[in-house]
Amino acid sequence: MSYFSKALEIQEKSLSSTHRDLANVYNNMGAVQDSLGNYSMALSFYKKVLEIREKVLPAVHIDLAIIHLNIGITHYRMKNYSTTLLHFQKTFENQEKCFSPTHIMLADICDKIAMTYYSMKNHSNALLHYQTSLNIRQKSSQSIRPDTAVNFYNIAKTFEHLNQYHEAIEYAQKAVDMARLLFECDHSEVKENQEYLDKLRQEL
Repeated sequence: MSYFSKALEIQEKSLSSTHRDLANVYNNMGAVQDSLGNYSMALSFYKKVLEIREKVLPAVHIDLAIIHLNIGITHYRMKNYSTTLLHFQKTFENQEKCFSPTHIMLADICDKIAMTYYSMKNHSNALLHYQTSLNIRQKSSQSIRPDTAVNFYNIAKTFEHLNQYHEAIEYAQKAVDMARLLFECDHSEVKENQEYLDKLRQEL
């Protein structure tokens, strides 16, 4: 942290208030504070990054998507879910204009939006966004990967909360099948997915 503090002190003296390097140092300081659990301090740095980037970058730019993502993640950790959704949605809108419709980054941010709705116990909206994420993954060239197995599992969990057990079992089975494609039979991911599937079957 002292390294970044010294770098910030030097660059605040030598650079203009809207210089890109200054924004990068603020971003690093925010990330360090976030990792230490100092979320309010992290947000104060991230907001400085956002102010600079909004002044010097075009409205559609990946660096704007990233800073909204960072702010959203910190608000999520603070359980400020409505604010989290606002920033995650801005990330999605920006990424949607930067990437192809099947880019894996779009699936990742849809997952985060779904996760936030899930934490708010808004399971219908969580399901909608988990399914959107899955659709993107399945259309991409990287559909067979651990994230897809997690996506199936999350959809199953959400269906379970909606008391739709047949659908939950369907997706839990897909999570098991995907995990078996990716890992050895004794891998923890395979075991955990299988245990969850067995639990759902017992609840029917």
